[in-house]
Amino acid sequence: MAYGGSAVGPPAVALGGAPATRQVKLERECELRIEVAPDTPLRLRLLTGTAEIFGTEIAPEIWLTFPPRLKFAVFTWYGATIEMDGNTETDYTADETPMISYVNVHAVLEGRRNRAKASPSDVDLSQGPRVIVVGPTDSGKSTLSRMLLSWAAKQGWKPTFVDLDIGQGSITSPGCIAATPIEMPIDPVEGIPLEMPLVYFYGHTTPSVNADLYKVLVKELAQILERQFSGNAESRAAGMVINTMGWIEGVGYELLLQAIDTLNANVVLVLGQEKLCSMLKDVLKSKPNVDVVKLQKSGGVVSRNVKVRQRARSYRIREYFYGIANDLSPHSNIANFNDLSVYKIGGGPQAPRSALPIGAEPVADPTRLVPVTINRDLLHLILAVSFAKEPDQIISSNVAGFIYITDIDIQRKKITYIAPSAGELPSRCKLCMIPVRMVQGVLRYETLLILLCDHFPRNTYNVFDFGAAADGSTDDTQAFEDAWKAMCWSRAASPTLYVPYGGTFLLHPVIFSGPCHSKTINVKIDGELIAPRDPSKWKCKGNKCHQWIGFVNLNGLYISGSGDDCISIGDGSSYINISTITCGPGHGISIGSLGEKMKNETVEHVYVSDVDFRGTSNGARIKTWQTSAVQVSNVRYSQVYGTSREDIAVKFACSESVPCRDIFMNDINIQSADQHTSKTMSFCQNVQGRQNGEVSPGVPCLTN
Repeated sequence: MAYGGSAVGPPAVALGGAPATRQVKLERECELRIEVAPDTPLRLRLLTGTAEIFGTEIAPEIWLTFPPRLKFAVFTWYGATIEMDGNTETDYTADETPMISYVNVHAVLEGRRNRAKASPSDVDLSQGPRVIVVGPTDSGKSTLSRMLLSWAAKQGWKPTFVDLDIGQGSITSPGCIAATPIEMPIDPVEGIPLEMPLVYFYGHTTPSVNADLYKVLVKELAQILERQFSGNAESRAAGMVINTMGWIEGVGYELLLQAIDTLNANVVLVLGQEKLCSMLKDVLKSKPNVDVVKLQKSGGVVSRNVKVRQRARSYRIREYFYGIANDLSPHSNIANFNDLSVYKIGGGPQAPRSALPIGAEPVADPTRLVPVTINRDLLHLILAVSFAKEPDQIISSNVAGFIYITDIDIQRKKITYIAPSAGELPSRCKLCMIPVRMVQGVLRYETLLILLCDHFPRNTYNVFDFGAAADGSTDDTQAFEDAWKAMCWSRAASPTLYVPYGGTFLLHPVIFSGPCHSKTINVKIDGELIAPRDPSKWKCKGNKCHQWIGFVNLNGLYISGSGDDCISIGDGSSYINISTITCGPGHGISIGSLGEKMKNETVEHVYVSDVDFRGTSNGARIKTWQTSAVQVSNVRYSQVYGTSREDIAVKFACSESVPCRDIFMNDINIQSADQHTSKTMSFCQNVQGRQNGEVSPGVPCLTN
């Protein structure tokens, strides 16, 4: 979260001499509604009591810094005192809110999630709530969605957020539909995390421009989500929260019905619209499993005119490149005209006039790809980078990111652009572009263009894009190997191999080898990795089945968010950071076996923190061959908890000739998985290091 430090020095002074720092006392079930001043940020902290912002609790005595123009509300269930430092456009206290009805909805959804989790084998009962929030423009749909997501995440669920509101863009840039898992309550300042969203590019601020394309993209997104849910019972039980646009009449109403049907929504929350609620109840009465519920619109919702909404879109797009606090610096690069192929979607007749019946007029094809000539007309447009490998895959492919055209040199045939991350466009890159132009400092949407890039040096390499099935039965090993190779040789500054949440990936034994091009590489595992249940069926290269997943000859590897299986670190690895994982069954986190056949290698700077072992055969393990010359050093374990199936939960067995050194353990508690057995033990041989705080089981060869 965007926490600042404690207040230092005298309180700030506002214009006119009045103190800008002030305190507001909130009674129970009241909220403080705030609009930050247009030119200066606002600092806020909780002094006493408890409070939350859109479902996310505020940590006490820690300053939060909110950027200019942001509108938000601080709500308290039991009373609180809030301190503000800075100017606001407006702020006031409200004692009438719909929060009771909102949290009651959350309680009902929580019950459905628990029932779904308890019925993993039943296709229908295992489906958790799929909530779609509908209502007119400026009715509080995105705010309610954030509350429901944050409350669910606080309870330990990982619901999927689906944003169909192309006009504003809660997940990424406006003009897109997107989905992302919510693992933690949403940061009240930073908003939805942008780490691994699934984004489909539409390119306009209203579906009325191309309703057929909008339908196609919603269907594509729904198919990907269904595939992910089918392989993961936990994500199915957590369900999804779907935010929608404010167009609820005519074609807009038809698109709402299509979204409800395509995404299999089973809870429809209608905000502040009796007519819409009545219409939906009538049309959905044939679906007894779909509940339509009308909720009160919050009095804190502010109506915005067209100009205000345009400015909000402009700021949202700028945030993508420069950050919410304008503290990021995008990278500038140059590409040749010949490296790019530019397209727009929609336009051109479906068939020539000669092929139509007499008297019939040709109709524009809403999903047709039309090549665009690169010229000065493309200046100051934003380009969407597609994962598609061929032009005919553009519509069905998700978006990798965006770049902004800053200059076009016709004579030299060069395009200058800025991007959030470093890296040049390689040769013959096909591109698709977004319809946004900078006019007098304001980004304005114009025509639809798209950027397609076969080998754009993107930051994220999603295993789905390399053919992973994620159904728990198809062998996904090759897809992972291909994704690893592409990521390992990426020219991006810090590329990431991403395993998406919601899928179950079957892997046979695989070694991910280095060295890689970038100094820092990331592996983010949000999905579930499983091995074939019968080890005799493992496909092992070189008939070596002593480990399942291994990383070899790597520097600067960061592994995070792992699923239920464990990690093996091989010869020649250094600067490994393993954090925030649940691990088990298996051998826990293993370094080795190292130094077979007298190899002379080094393993150093391995950091293991915030790990939960569940029934592993060992929790932490280091093993080197007694005849080896492998040097293992600077290995740190911190905040490691859980259970071990075997009595020996910590096993450090190192070479007598080259002992392991600088092994450090802090805050360790690994108990026996069998409640009827004695405490766990440790095995320690030829190891030098220290232990600090509570270390259970204790490691006798480490000094206190």
